[in-house]
Amino acid sequence: MALPVETGALRVAPIVDEAFVLTMPESHALAAPGPVDVQTLADVPVLLMEDGHCLRDHALSVCATAGEVEHSTVHAASLGTLAQMVASGLGVTLLPASSLAVETRPGTGLSNRRFVAPEPVRTIGLVWRRSDPRADSYELLVERLRERFEGIIRDSLVASGTTV
Repeated sequence: MALPVETGALRVAPIVDEAFVLTMPESHALAAPGPVDVQTLADVPVLLMEDGHCLRDHALSVCATAGEVEHSTVHAASLGTLAQMVASGLGVTLLPASSLAVETRPGTGLSNRRFVAPEPVRTIGLVWRRSDPRADSYELLVERLRERFEGIIRDSLVASGTTV
């Protein structure tokens, strides 16, 4: 799950920090090569997920660093819908890198730009009950996921045509 999240007494093991990528229509003025400064978000309408979605909260925290306050009253229920709204020219959005291979693959009319360092990220982790008798197995799973997830994110960036 995407962290941070209130987990109470549950065990939380971070797996990977996943970068957010600025996504816009290919014809947008910001659709240029190279990384973009997060401050750019203060000057454009940023489309978000609907209330209650963790990705919305993460995107809002990134926008807050740019001084951006949400001005869009249109929200999406899924990443696919959000990407289609952006492709239609309603604004730009922030997508997690792992979603790019599907949501912004070639032919969607979308362009992606990484942010300059330090890139805004969200942390993905595994959560389980501390009392679970399979705790050792979960720890092993976390190690394996850490080994693989970096490659999954890199492959998604490449498949979408986004510079790694």
